[in-house]
Amino acid sequence: MTFSKETGVKAAGRQVHNMLRTLNNFQQRFLATLFSICAAGLIIFSSHFSPFQLLFVAVIAAVQARALWEYYGLCLIKGLEPNRLLSIVFSIFYVLCHYFSPDFPLSESLCLLLALSFMVHLSQHEQAIGNLATTFFGFAYITLPLSLLIDLNFSAHNSSLWIIYLIATTKIADIAAYIVGKTVGRTPLARKLSPKKTVEGAIAGLVAAALMSLLFCNGTSTLSIAPYFSLGQAAVLGLAIGFVSQIGDLAESLLKRDAGVKDSSNIPGFGGILDMVDSVIFTAPLLYFWLTIKGVL
Repeated sequence: MTFSKETGVKAAGRQVHNMLRTLNNFQQRFLATLFSICAAGLIIFSSHFSPFQLLFVAVIAAVQARALWEYYGLCLIKGLEPNRLLSIVFSIFYVLCHYFSPDFPLSESLCLLLALSFMVHLSQHEQAIGNLATTFFGFAYITLPLSLLIDLNFSAHNSSLWIIYLIATTKIADIAAYIVGKTVGRTPLARKLSPKKTVEGAIAGLVAAALMSLLFCNGTSTLSIAPYFSLGQAAVLGLAIGFVSQIGDLAESLLKRDAGVKDSSNIPGFGGILDMVDSVIFTAPLLYFWLTIKGVL
């Protein structure tokens, strides 16, 4: 029997994978989005109890490590040879240091990664510039933005409010753009990068993000941004997040298009982890910058 050759966990995983393959793309994305939202909510809320704080940090480290792996996979398709292991290990180290020591020196860590990259690539003379650049860019593109989620989640002001606001506003923009673009979209937004994205979907994403931001401005005292932003400011911030989230999506589409692939991986419903966080990679720095300017963080 097959079960005798596989563990129960592997067999169950295979059954789930086969079940997901029978669903259409929309159903897969819906279930994947629902699962990821529930899982993220549980991890975020539990992270403010001491035993579970490290779980949140570990999840961030795991997500950015997997996203890096997928990004470097795209680079390998293009014939480049970035140092996956060095960048991923260093990125996990950086995320942990960012949590345990919020004042961890950023500039020095970047210099250290650059120096280590040079040491590793000294014996690789071919495409040295490309290999070094892609190794370093992966850290800047994925690790630095995602590490800001730690600051947003453990900020002194209203704890989990900002990371919940960020994810909700970013993802509602993604969902609205996808649904409207798929159902009524007619005008291509970026035909060469992502033929299925439409202007109608992009507008829907902007409107949805602004409405979600306004909803948070009138929420409960625990999940309300009203003490920090007026209705007008909340609407503008929502529009900005909706716009930048779609830029993040298109940016990853640019990388995938260059590598000649549709998704960064083959996870049913997600595509890849990089596909799942591509918009957050851009919106997290935007919100962090906005809150810093406002003196909230």
